[in-house]
Amino acid sequence: MRSRPCLNGNIGDVGCEASGANATEPCNTDDCPTWSVWSGWSTCTAQCGGGTRTATRTCNTMGTSNPCSGSAAKSESCSTLQCPTWNQWVWSVCSRTCGGGTQMGTRTCNQHGGTVECDGDATQTRSCETQMCPRWGRFGAWQSCSVSCGGGTRERSRPCMDGEIGDIGCPPQEATETEACNEQLCGTWEQWSPWSTCSLSCNGGRQTASRQCTGGTVGEGGCPGSDTKYQLCQTDDCPSWAPWSAFNQCSKSCASGTKTRSRNCNNGNIGDGGCNGDASMTMSCNTHSCPHFSEWSPWAECSRSCNNGTTVRERTCIDGVIGDQGCIGQTSGSKACNVHGCPFFTEYTSWSACNASCGGGHKSRTRTCENGNVGQDGCVGDTVNHQSCNVFACASWSDWSGWTSCSATCGSGTKQAV
Repeated sequence: MRSRPCLNGNIGDVGCEASGANATEPCNTDDCPTWSVWSGWSTCTAQCGGGTRTATRTCNTMGTSNPCSGSAAKSESCSTLQCPTWNQWVWSVCSRTCGGGTQMGTRTCNQHGGTVECDGDATQTRSCETQMCPRWGRFGAWQSCSVSCGGGTRERSRPCMDGEIGDIGCPPQEATETEACNEQLCGTWEQWSPWSTCSLSCNGGRQTASRQCTGGTVGEGGCPGSDTKYQLCQTDDCPSWAPWSAFNQCSKSCASGTKTRSRNCNNGNIGDGGCNGDASMTMSCNTHSCPHFSEWSPWAECSRSCNNGTTVRERTCIDGVIGDQGCIGQTSGSKACNVHGCPFFTEYTSWSACNASCGGGHKSRTRTCENGNVGQDGCVGDTVNHQSCNVFACASWSDWSGWTSCSATCGSGTKQAV
């Protein structure tokens, strides 16, 4: 549809009939797009616990580019029943009381009114009572024999591991065992012999005494202990040198002196056994040369070739350091050298008179080398300097011009040329 206004009046006036205000014409005559029938529902995304399922439809555009109104898919909840869960395990009695047995466990599935089965097994087996069974440990050491000779008995015992004596595996009658001991005849000791001569005359020697076992064996039965005994003798200290004293001060600080140390004889006199040798010792010391200055080195090259330079010489301290006796004084000395003035050019003289008043001449000036000769440092260059002068042209006559007209046509006139 389209409309138009009434100019210079209102719609309905003569000339602007109402029927002529609007005009219509057909448009979009193609059939409208339509949806197909919904498909069946898809399989639920879960068997239990809440899933979703979907249905779809397609749009028939009737050959146009227009879309259908609405969605091409729809979904809804499904399988909303709670998923099955396992009840608690129920375990049988362990097949053994120790040493590792097995027991069976069972459980039931709660389907919560549904038909879905639980995942996993309804039965399982596990280890039980894995601790070690009571058992005997190793026997300990034998106890002392009931007698020292003539036949006795001794006993030893063992612990029950991982249990108590009396438990299965540790019967009380097997906790100890007994055996015979010291079946040898009993003997008797004879009297000790006199002490032997001391092994040393001083500083602790040793002497021995012995005895016999009659009717038995040493260390057994009636002869316990040893058949020999020892004791110290002559325990007084032997004569010996005391440690050397420290050396006294060297007799000279350099150029070879001597120093002495001494020692005393303890528990005796010099010359006794243990105090052989000298009681004093003398040795050389401070054998190094005394500190002294070396000869002066030659004078070094002058620092300047002219005009007051300096030259230096040096000496070192031998066998000591500066300040030691023999090395007191300066280690270096200096003096002036090449005190004469350096060669140099004097200032140029004034320019000489030009040798021509015009037409180009020249003039010159000179300088001299003081304290040296031309060519030495300070006097490199020319001693004479030349310069052009009065280069302007000299005055001269030009060529004659033509003659002027004669001053008279007759009777002798004059004419000029310039």
